[in-house]
Amino acid sequence: MRGVVEPRGDNKWRVRVFAGREGGKVRWVSRTVKGTKRQAQVALAKLVTEVEAGQATTSHRASVAEQLDRWLAEIEPTRSAWGQGAPSLHRARYQAGTRGGAPRQTNGSAA
Repeated sequence: MRGVVEPRGDNKWRVRVFAGREGGKVRWVSRTVKGTKRQAQVALAKLVTEVEAGQATTSHRASVAEQLDRWLAEIEPTRSAWGQGAPSLHRARYQAGTRGGAPRQTNGSAA
């Protein structure tokens, strides 16, 4: 597996590892390391190991909905501690576009 160490400033390094191709695009996994070049090389070796084991993922811009889904999956085990319906209620409000209640009236009249 290939990887590179690139200088980013005073004692800052970017380590990048080739993670293959996905949909015709080249994918890299990168991390920023603060410290000496030797520390960056050690971090690169660890990152190569993570990529080969499938533990490191390529970073991509996730939509708000994707981030919300990840968060909800992450907190699923703790739902009972603060209420069974709360995450699904938030998801329903987000998907409905209201984000916290009924849409606001703009003409000044109360509904």
